[in-house]
Amino acid sequence: MGTGMKILTTVIKEVDRANKAAERDRIRREKERIRRANELERERIKAEKDNIRLQKQLNREEIKAEKERIKQAIENEKKVFEDRINERRDLRLKYLNKKH
Repeated sequence: MGTGMKILTTVIKEVDRANKAAERDRIRREKERIRRANELERERIKAEKDNIRLQKQLNREEIKAEKERIKQAIENEKKVFEDRINERRDLRLKYLNKKH
């Protein structure tokens, strides 16, 4: 019975070692899963911030373009107004010159 006990003890120790190794491996995999989930969350947040930054930049560019369009429209209207004033002045002078 002594040899049987040695074999039994050896088998029990091996099973214990295997269980401990399996537990360590399970813990390692769990930590790796958590680490990867955290990394993915950081990447998602970074992508979201980049998206917000790009949206703001596009919005600023649209505002700038709209301001430029308004500025051009004002310049065009100013030119039309000045031309109309000059035409009226010329007509007035022409009329006054004909009278004399």
